Amino acid sequence: MTGRGRFSYIIIFFLTASACGDAFRCYYCNSDADGDGCHNPMNIKSVRLQYCDNLTVTDNANDAVPTNATGDTTTGTYVCTVMRYISNYNKWETIRECQNRLIQNEDICSYLKKSPTTGMYSRNFTCSSCSTDLCNAAVKIQVPLLTLIAIALVGLTTT
Repeated sequence: MTGRGRFSYIIIFFLTASACGDAFRCYYCNSDADGDGCHNPMNIKSVRLQYCDNLTVTDNANDAVPTNATGDTTTGTYVCTVMRYISNYNKWETIRECQNRLIQNEDICSYLKKSPTTGMYSRNFTCSSCSTDLCNAAVKIQVPLLTLIAIALVGLTTT
């Protein structure tokens, strides 16, 4: 095989590999239908996977291995979400799924928080979104730096 032929095969390989890229996936569950395994901490045996490009859902997520796929956040395609709220039945509910990143030029969580339907059917609604493969396994708790410093100082002064 000549150098030119080998080069052609290399180019075809890289074009094929990049075209076959990993599909962006999110964990998918609804605690009302799927049980408490959808809540934090999430039980991997109780949830499924959702492929965001075509919204298909697998039977289980037991063998899920995160890939390098990301939601296309520059063009606004999909993000993974975790939504928590108290339902009209006074029960905490958790939903994990793929969502469009933007609705009416607003990020999905902001849009849902303002929605009259959300307020009508739920209380204490929280929503978080992320854009890496299988990133919605747990809700990230963000504590401001000043709060951490204050807790550390209180701990130092009481000992």
